[in-house]
Amino acid sequence: MTCSSPGISRLLASGSKKMRGLQIENLANGGSPVHGCRETRCQGAEMVLTHLHLSQSSLPLPKQTHTMTSTIQQTYSTDTHSIYTVYINNRSIITTVTNVASVVESWLHEIYNIHGTHLIVGLDVEWRPTFQRNVTSKVALLQLCVGSRCLIFQLIHANRIPRSLRDFLADGSFGFVGVGIKNDVEKLEDDYDLTVGCAVDLRSMAATKFHSNELRSAGLTNLASYILDLDVVKPSQITLSNWESSWLTINQVKYACVDAYLSFEIGKYLIQMN
Repeated sequence: MTCSSPGISRLLASGSKKMRGLQIENLANGGSPVHGCRETRCQGAEMVLTHLHLSQSSLPLPKQTHTMTSTIQQTYSTDTHSIYTVYINNRSIITTVTNVASVVESWLHEIYNIHGTHLIVGLDVEWRPTFQRNVTSKVALLQLCVGSRCLIFQLIHANRIPRSLRDFLADGSFGFVGVGIKNDVEKLEDDYDLTVGCAVDLRSMAATKFHSNELRSAGLTNLASYILDLDVVKPSQITLSNWESSWLTINQVKYACVDAYLSFEIGKYLIQMN
């Protein structure tokens, strides 16, 4: 069976349809996305990439990268969630950390109110490293970023997974973007029965846009350098830290936010390219 996302593929196919801010405008009529199967993430995502309006000439590599600076400040904390402001260069990312379903529902409601529908969403997950061959832990964190709002949902400690989150992830009119996202969404489905309707790997999108097969094996830091002109440092001690901890350290929160934010920014840049 072949699944696809007509809304986003038609939208990206047309060079005359512009993205206004963070919202993608879908002017196509008819046809509703097909959700709920793994082919949506593979064949459907490839369909999105195939129909992108491509430039006939490659863009040059950035001549000079700039070091990304990031700091974090906790601004609010209760028994149900904490809110941090993560400062990334000149941007302030309001980051909500929670394991409570009702807080996730409120975050999603805010996203719909601010940005509407047909969104680009940076997606990433974290799990505790095991250092054992063929052994992986369950996904501990789900990170979502839309514009200046980031959610870090501690799935491993969640009281429940809200229906609104399942619907949000399964919405085929959204473009969920990330590096190595195929593995991430497969783990979400295997571990929590969460289906992502339209997942697009930034490496494939960048390779198509820039006509460079080398980018198909690039990591997030490589793409950030190539596309955003940013030199990003990811401390290994945070990468390999215990993501299943009930209380994330401030550096874990910053790391998780930065990953989702960079995915969003790279995805937005690539989709806006003509």
